[in-house]
Formats: sequence, structure tokens, C-alpha cells
Amino acid sequence: MKIALSDIETDHYDVRESHDEEHVKEIQESLNEDGQWNPIIVRPNQNGSYELIAGHTRYKAAENLGWDELEATVKNVDDSEAEQLALKTNLTRKGMSKLEEGKVVNRLMSEHDLTESEVGERLGKSRKWVSDRVKVALNLKPEVKGLVEEGDLSYTLARVVTTVEEDRQLEFAKLLIEQDITDETFANELADRFDNDTVYTIGYEGRSFDEFLALLEENDIEILVDVRESTSSNYKPEFNGEVLSDRLEENGIEYRHVPELGVKGLIRRPYKDGAISHECFEDWYQWWVTEESGLDLEEFVNELELEGRPAFMCIERYAGPDNDQEIHCHRDHLADMVQSMEIDGRTHFPQRIDLV
Repeated sequence: MKIALSDIETDHYDVRESHDEEHVKEIQESLNEDGQWNPIIVRPNQNGSYELIAGHTRYKAAENLGWDELEATVKNVDDSEAEQLALKTNLTRKGMSKLEEGKVVNRLMSEHDLTESEVGERLGKSRKWVSDRVKVALNLKPEVKGLVEEGDLSYTLARVVTTVEEDRQLEFAKLLIEQDITDETFANELADRFDNDTVYTIGYEGRSFDEFLALLEENDIEILVDVRESTSSNYKPEFNGEVLSDRLEENGIEYRHVPELGVKGLIRRPYKDGAISHECFEDWYQWWVTEESGLDLEEFVNELELEGRPAFMCIERYAGPDNDQEIHCHRDHLADMVQSMEIDGRTHFPQRIDLV
């Protein structure tokens, strides 16, 4: 049946955020030359007019041509069925953006209390298809959605960006774009590393093992990096390397001794006694780690970021002078070095927390 354009309401079921003007012009030309081949789909409403479910581009083209009416198929469907029909018909025509699909799918779920599986079944799509679109629609920051809409970031990589903490999504998206990363598997690996952005430091002086362990657990530390030259501790045997390793691993924390990051007694003793200035000690330690220790610090930081949340451990209670501690522990300088390192165009550990 033919229905007057003036009797059709177009707002509610337009699943597209914007209409491709070139496509509208193509439809105009087709309507003008060949007439209307496919009817639009409407449903009656309570005030005697109709709500447009599918055919918004044809409606706009006919309106531009000055047509008074369009051929229409009238469907007596409820709100949920109308939403599904609007989305389903658009999925089979000129491609909607995946962001538009996600917003409509989410609206279907929230307004009509449907699960991802139920929506997928009604649309003829998998649950993963639904889940992916909802995840991007709900969890992606507007600035990153803009990168997707502009074509700078693929939808596949946008799904990966949703796994990163919200306040760092834009930074991560720009990293993917700048480094021309297109492989989803590699992007997922990078996302895992990207969220591990804080280096912690801790000392055991003045603490029992139980207090020490509680502090690690409260901060979700996954790897304790022992940066003492020697793991022997005569006055606190529970912090000897072997004992510490066993007890930490019993509690799900990996222990790793890296003696290359320690300080030799020949330097440590005169520094603590005041014979070597703090500035001299800091310069020596940076030289030692980068030039003489034999440790590839960049490779070490790369691996650490990938493997878990780390804490650098030494003896001193505080990383720097505090209370009755007058010196800087070398882990203070190590954490500064790690924080300032830029590898592959970015700083791997921009955040730092000293556990006290």
C-alpha cells in the first residue's frame, strides 16, 4: 500500500548515526529513473500514523525528490521486534559501521532485557559477533571511537583497545597507529604489557616477613625482583634468597634475584659511611648498570613488563632519605632509570610507587 510521507515518523528506528550523502544521491537517481522497486517497512502507531522501521535512506531520497508517498509494507510488531527488524534489514544492505551496530545491539539488550545469545539468535549472528560490538560500543572512549570512524584505527584493533584501562585507551590507540600495528595477536600482547605500567619498590628493614608479604599482596605484586648483590641476610634469615623464594612462591609471587643490579660492598660501605657523596653514588650506579653489569636493561624492562607487576626489593626501609634513614637506596636510582627509559617509542613504566 502507498503511504503519504507526511504520515510517517522517522526518528525511533533509524539505526544509522548519519547517512552517506553519496548513497542517498544514488537512491534518488534510481527512484527518479526506475521508480520504487522495494517497499519501505513501517508499523502503525496509536495516533493513526506510521513509524518507519526500515527504508530511511529511500525515505530521505524520496523527500529530496519531492515525492508525496512511498510504497510500504505494514508490520504489526512490538518494540523489540521492530528494533530487530530495523537492524537486520540494515545489516543486509549498505554497510552500517560496526560502532552503529554495537549501539543498536546494546539498545536492544538493555531496553528489551535480552541476552547476547538471544540477540544473536534473532539476528542470525553468533554470540561473539554481538559481544564484540557491544564491548566496543560501551567500553571505548569517544576519542578512540573517533579514530575508528575516521578510518585511522581498525575495528579489530578497537576491540583490543577496550581491554586497556579507560584513561589510557587513547594513548594506546595512538601507539598502535604510530607503529603501524595491524596484527591482532601482537596488539593483544602489547595491551597486556601496556596495562602493567607501574614499577614498585620495597625494603624489608624493620618488617617481619608476614608484614612484608601483606604489603606485596595488598598491591597485587606478581614478581619480586631482589636487587641485592648478595641474598644472604645474617640478621634476618627469613630474607635469605632461598628462604624468601620458597615462601613467596608458596603465596603465588615469583621471586627473581638479579645480582647485576646490586651494589658491590666496595662502593656500598663508603657511601653509607658518608665518604662518597650521593651524587657520586648515583653517577656510579648508572654507569655500573648501563656499562659494566653485563645486563641488557632494555631487554630486562621489556620482559618484566610482559611477565607481571614487579617490585624492586632491597634492604633499606625507604627508597630515599626518610625518618632516620639518611641515604638513598640504589633501588631509588634503578626505579628512576626504568621510569625514564623510552623503548620502541614509549615509556614502559611511567608510574612508580614506593611501598612503605
